[in-house]
Amino acid sequence: MAKKRRGFEPVMRIAAEGWLLLLPVLAGVLAAIGAQRPMLGGALIVLALALMVVFHEPDREIPPRALGIVAPVDGWIESVTSLKDIADFSPATRIRMQVYRLGGYAIRAPVEGEVTAPQAEMDGRPTALIKTDEGDHVMLVCRSGSLLGARPIRIPFGQRIGQGRRCGARRLASKLDILISGEVRVEVPIGQRVRSGSDVIATFLRRS
Repeated sequence: MAKKRRGFEPVMRIAAEGWLLLLPVLAGVLAAIGAQRPMLGGALIVLALALMVVFHEPDREIPPRALGIVAPVDGWIESVTSLKDIADFSPATRIRMQVYRLGGYAIRAPVEGEVTAPQAEMDGRPTALIKTDEGDHVMLVCRSGSLLGARPIRIPFGQRIGQGRRCGARRLASKLDILISGEVRVEVPIGQRVRSGSDVIATFLRRS
């Protein structure tokens, strides 16, 4: 079982990072009401509701698929590409996702395994790597947008993470790449909308 880390789990289905912004706004609402400034209070209420939408983190039902790879974020499948000559990924499949900005705020682990340090530099972009118990690798790369200096998976190297578990925050990321080593069968067509931690986007293939 993955060790739960404080800061990834939501409170009242709002990500912890969201409360850092939401609490001061709610305090401002109370102050505006006390000062009898209804227009300011109304504007702050609208802002608070917007923050709750952006930082909301719904629970998800994790599918019982041992060889399945689940979507790490809410969004759409933009492209599927076969790649070569990448360290630890030969052959490799890249699934590129467009992030849905109003979806769940957390990034979820696509597979179960150990968080390891990536050996390949991906154009200086934030990356995170999981090695499965079968020796396969799944790398997450923030292709565009920003994670504000964080890795996609903020679990320390060497620790295990469970499939579909919260492991980071999407922040301002707009596109996320999932690099998968070995042979896989992609389960979703291009343009398909998927939910993080719940929808299987690919399955590892095992030869008998």
